[in-house]
Amino acid sequence: MNHDFEQIVSVAIPRPLDGFFSYRISAQLASQVQIGSKVEVPFGSSNKKMIAFVVEKPQRVPKNQIQYTLKDVIRIQPSEFDLSLEIFELCQWASRYYLSPLGELIRYASFPEVGKRTLKKKELGLKIEKDESYSSLELNTDQSSAVNILKNMPACAVALLHGVTGSGKTAVYLELTKKILAQDKNILFLVPEIALTPQLQFFLQKSLKEKIGIWHSAISPHQKSIQYRALAKGELRVLVGARSAVFAPIQNLGLIVVDEEHDPNFKQEERIKYHARDLAIVRAKQNHAQVILGSATPSLESLENVHQNKYFYCSLPKPARALSLSEIHIINLKKENCVSSLQAPLARSTLKKIQQTLDQGEQVMIYLNRRGFASLLLCEDCGQVIYCPDCSISLTFHKKQAKLKCHQCGYTQVIPQICSACHGLHLKLIGAGTESLEAQLPYLLSGALPVRLDRDQISSMSRLQAVLEKFHLGQANLLLGTQMLTKGHDFPNVTLVVVILADMLFHWPDFRSVERAYQILKQLAGRAGRDKKKGRVWIQTYSPQHPVIETLVGKQSEKELMEEERTLRKTLGYPPFGRIARVRVEDRILHEAKQKASQVKQILIKENIEILGPSDAFTKKLKSYYRQDLLLKAKQIQNLHQALYQVRTYFTKHRWRHHIDLDPYGL
Repeated sequence: MNHDFEQIVSVAIPRPLDGFFSYRISAQLASQVQIGSKVEVPFGSSNKKMIAFVVEKPQRVPKNQIQYTLKDVIRIQPSEFDLSLEIFELCQWASRYYLSPLGELIRYASFPEVGKRTLKKKELGLKIEKDESYSSLELNTDQSSAVNILKNMPACAVALLHGVTGSGKTAVYLELTKKILAQDKNILFLVPEIALTPQLQFFLQKSLKEKIGIWHSAISPHQKSIQYRALAKGELRVLVGARSAVFAPIQNLGLIVVDEEHDPNFKQEERIKYHARDLAIVRAKQNHAQVILGSATPSLESLENVHQNKYFYCSLPKPARALSLSEIHIINLKKENCVSSLQAPLARSTLKKIQQTLDQGEQVMIYLNRRGFASLLLCEDCGQVIYCPDCSISLTFHKKQAKLKCHQCGYTQVIPQICSACHGLHLKLIGAGTESLEAQLPYLLSGALPVRLDRDQISSMSRLQAVLEKFHLGQANLLLGTQMLTKGHDFPNVTLVVVILADMLFHWPDFRSVERAYQILKQLAGRAGRDKKKGRVWIQTYSPQHPVIETLVGKQSEKELMEEERTLRKTLGYPPFGRIARVRVEDRILHEAKQKASQVKQILIKENIEILGPSDAFTKKLKSYYRQDLLLKAKQIQNLHQALYQVRTYFTKHRWRHHIDLDPYGL
């Protein structure tokens, strides 16, 4: 043995730290590790033991070239779940592109280990019992044409499948899945909501006679480990998941389907920031696999890629079955009498229509993009509103918990009896959420049996399954919810969809607000009349002349609306015609946060980018930290990357609390 050399291994620490850390490793351990292996190391001045990830093969380095004292790797954590080289390379790409620490990304893509157990069929996903038979699905002319285009795409190609609601996009996916399976390759389906995974899993399982895996954050580590082994053994060849499934350990990929590709939920906004649709395209290229992006309302980014001949395009312009489109009724709330006993603005004509629908034995979906019982508690004597002490937003009243709650940080407090500002006794609940509608509508509607679909109600997969199954079986006839309602649910007996207040979508402070409002309302319109019964959509608004409303009622075409948006974005240099990034500086003291943001702006002025701000973040204060935002704009991604790397170095040097979000979806 040559004692003049040391074995050195580089590891990524799962902390928000840039760069890698070097450790000595014994020859015995060095022979056992590979890229992606988990090793236990002492870290920091306290030598706290923690798990790190090997990022390079161990190197033999002459001792005289080692200029500092190195700590030793304690042990290798034995694991059958070490990150594959493919997923490691995907994490590397995401780390470079999004400027995210590689250690945190690998930790996000990995999962905790649990003990072995026999694989049980029921643990491969959720099951919703239905009576439909999917054994034979005949494609119509449009579907057949789309399948022919997509089947003949070259490897690594991306295609946009633009199909109206009910046009049968899933049947097209199925035909392509059969082709890929016949080639002994595997398939990954990505959907924007966990709530959509059971329905798609059921459809594919019945159609393909295959076990279909489920992969998302609500699946327990134990279930994930079971599915991991099934994937490794080839027992699972088709996987359905939400955005985190883009990192799932499925092997030999031949196809990735991103359904509802336009949906903002594919963008991870917390801590580890990435866009699952975009990473799916990167992963497909790594595997020489195809990508299908499906949507009834495609994003402007994808449409522009079609326009530039970067993506293939195929269209399903008509419903698959001989169905008429839902009738859209616009309720002008400025001219309507509303139900006085409700906190939400509900026109009496809308209430009457809901009652008629229920009387006919049909079901209704009601959309209100606000959770809770009331949006705020206000003192009528002095106008004081109770805010979260750590965040700059009002507390929301939740009746079942009998508490005020912050939807940002989770802070809760009991309902006060008097106003803390003026000691007045007249405290009033203002605004309405889904919880209040669930409680109040049964008193106004005969025979109403409501259930609720929002993030407060759906705290686990079992609760999600229970709500969807109850509504599907007709044990409930009113489904109330937030944006979870818009996502691809197929309930044949739903003939009426009600939008309580469309204006909440129109006035969101974001350059994508028009596009997003149209997508949500169009998706909601597609939830009604999915069987032979006529569908109706009642949209309540104070802005009946809004361009989105005029498009929905046919006064202008979708193409015209999107062309207006395209022109505006091109003029202002917003995506898809420019690249943007948000740099956020945080501090417990407001003027310190503002001063730091101004300093960052000064070091960026020399860069070939446009800088907007600094300004208060949309939520000015969160978890006791004040937040100041800078918006960076550039024509080329290279210019933006150069500026962001400089900013990150500056933040690291000064140890300032910050966040960098490249391609943000929420401004």
